[in-house]
Amino acid sequence: MKLIPVQDQTSILLASALSARRGRRLIYDGLDVSFGPAITAFFGPNGAGKTTLFESLLEPTNLHAGSVALNGETINTPSKLRQYYSRIGYMPQNWQYFPGFTVREMIEYGAWLKGVPSKSLSHLAEQAIEWVDLTSSADTRLRKLSGGSRQRVGLAEAFVHNPDVVLLDEPTVKKGWTQTELNRIGSPSRRRPRKKSNETTPAAEN
Repeated sequence: MKLIPVQDQTSILLASALSARRGRRLIYDGLDVSFGPAITAFFGPNGAGKTTLFESLLEPTNLHAGSVALNGETINTPSKLRQYYSRIGYMPQNWQYFPGFTVREMIEYGAWLKGVPSKSLSHLAEQAIEWVDLTSSADTRLRKLSGGSRQRVGLAEAFVHNPDVVLLDEPTVKKGWTQTELNRIGSPSRRRPRKKSNETTPAAEN
């Protein structure tokens, strides 16, 4: 697995001395990695440990060894974990969804799970839907969307709550996006949902 470091050394998300195993197999040991306000890309072949690293970052209180800190605060208690989940976004390689939900319902539900107040759900969902160009499909049930359009819903759900960190697992694989559309992920323009100047987006690719 190859790490491409960010230029700005201000750390938003910091993982220290991480160790991960799959049964008896050691995936990595003593791994230190930090993410600053930029897009950080992980490149490596299948099995290199990219998704495993994301799993470690998503379960900081259930690590084999090591620690994870967000904005200088180590995530080591249930209350800190709940707050942590409200400040990160995640789009897995195989995004799961409720087929009977509409685009709007799915994104609002995802925002609600991340602690967004009920009064803000509709507005933030509308912003996210517009950002991924699904306004005309906002009330369409997910089972009727193409695979590429469903993946756009997953991307909108990852960003809807204005997170400090967004983890994207193979975001460009089999999504049917053009290069212009991919550029939106790192762009503060195109009405992206309340883009933060200090937001970090780690992304893993094969």
